[in-house]
Amino acid sequence: MKLIIAITCSAILLAGSICAQADEWCLGSDGLRVDVDETTITVHHDAARYNCCPDPFGYAVSWDFNTLVVTETETLTNPCYCNCCYDLSTTIEDMPAGQFTLRLRWYDYETNGWAQLEAPFAVNDVGQSGTYMPGASLSSGCLASAENAINSWGRVKTLYH
Repeated sequence: MKLIIAITCSAILLAGSICAQADEWCLGSDGLRVDVDETTITVHHDAARYNCCPDPFGYAVSWDFNTLVVTETETLTNPCYCNCCYDLSTTIEDMPAGQFTLRLRWYDYETNGWAQLEAPFAVNDVGQSGTYMPGASLSSGCLASAENAINSWGRVKTLYH
């Protein structure tokens, strides 16, 4: 992936500073954060590497004893010939009370295998039913994050696509 970005940056001169910023952001490994707000948890997958042109990301939720397993997938109808970094999140509402582990799973195309991260979290008892259900999902967009928005990447991606 880094070689593809380097070649793309060499071929398109105006992309040099964009690729330098993207490379800094993408160098770190995938990150997992879990935020709890009452009975809703938000699962954050930071610096997720996926195809540049995904359709919406999908999430499946299941339990493995006291571990909440969230499987993240990308839908590719018309994939591009590039990878990109995303900050992704999804919410799960009406979580039962208790101490749990969250396991985030996704298919890593760089290693050609499933990858996962785990994090502990706790939900207080506020009288919720505990019949959890998926909520909203968000994507930062290709090479954009709250801390590192790159507004001109769309032009470069369009040229490359």
